[in-house]
Amino acid sequence: MKNDRNYLLTVVVPIYNVERYLKQCVDSLLHQSVENHKIVLVNDGSRDRSGEIAKAYARQYPDRITYISQKNAGPGAARNVGLKYVDTPYVIFLDSDDWMMPRTVEHVTKEVEYSADAFDLAFMMPVVYNMSSCRYEDWRDNNYLEEIFKHSGRVVSARQTPQLYGTEASICRCVFRVSFLREHQFQFPEGVKWEDVFPHFYLLYWARRCVLIREAGFFYRINSGSQTTSHASKSRMDVIPVFSSVFAYALENDWMLCETAYIVSMMMDFIVWSLRATTRKVQIRLVKGLHEMCRAIPKEYYRAYIKIIKPPMLYRLIWYGLNSPFVYQMLENNHKLRAAGTVYRKAAKLCKIGRRL
Repeated sequence: MKNDRNYLLTVVVPIYNVERYLKQCVDSLLHQSVENHKIVLVNDGSRDRSGEIAKAYARQYPDRITYISQKNAGPGAARNVGLKYVDTPYVIFLDSDDWMMPRTVEHVTKEVEYSADAFDLAFMMPVVYNMSSCRYEDWRDNNYLEEIFKHSGRVVSARQTPQLYGTEASICRCVFRVSFLREHQFQFPEGVKWEDVFPHFYLLYWARRCVLIREAGFFYRINSGSQTTSHASKSRMDVIPVFSSVFAYALENDWMLCETAYIVSMMMDFIVWSLRATTRKVQIRLVKGLHEMCRAIPKEYYRAYIKIIKPPMLYRLIWYGLNSPFVYQMLENNHKLRAAGTVYRKAAKLCKIGRRL
């Protein structure tokens, strides 16, 4: 990639079987209101026409687009490869079935020019596009993030404001200073689903200057039906190595309890969702693995979670079940999480009757 001018940032796009959406994605990057950015397209072993489409763009825009092809290794590996080709001060990661808001690069540029000191990480404000309803929806935690910066100031850090850990784990909704990533030898986890989770906690832990760019963002496509049910079900098992690595890092670095509470909180969200979305065959394996992982988590982490996050009763019951050598089998033997909840409620009712007798 030529570098005849001073480009501010690079957008890295991992590509896998997205021929239906890829042109919209790349066009949104090419047709920004300012053009001081580059694009790295990483074809992660696509079996459709995605590679041909990406190569055609690279031929047409050789000064701005770099095309890389590799065997399928997953989005984490594709992002790592793309990051090696980044030679600009800042980087954004964008999934190839999403598309960028037209003034995002412009607003990132203004933030960089406005700030006296370079930020490590800048949050953006994405919008969800629901393909089932053909409607645009608010990103889940935009209001939550607004409140954090409203009360904590223009520049914050997770060490001082642990609530930042409670934002959604999405690497694509952030702009990163490249020297910050390289200073901390950052790489995405490879070979697992939810490769954003560990980076979410790791990078927020080290970032000293986090800002919010309200006018920048992208459109996040949901309900596109691009994954098969069987593959998605098997991948739920990845919740175990993903969160095990986060807890191991927190233990090694003596994280404060107010920080670990948010790890437990996100883990419980993933657990509840995973239990609801798996086949019975996978669920049996999943519950056994979750039982072992949860029993290894320090009890003070859970107590901090209860005190700070104040989770609903269902989450507390699931935690109790997963930690009990006997009760966790209720979850294992009930495919539907609601059925497991019914078992808990009946048991609680019987306990009350027993006390009266």
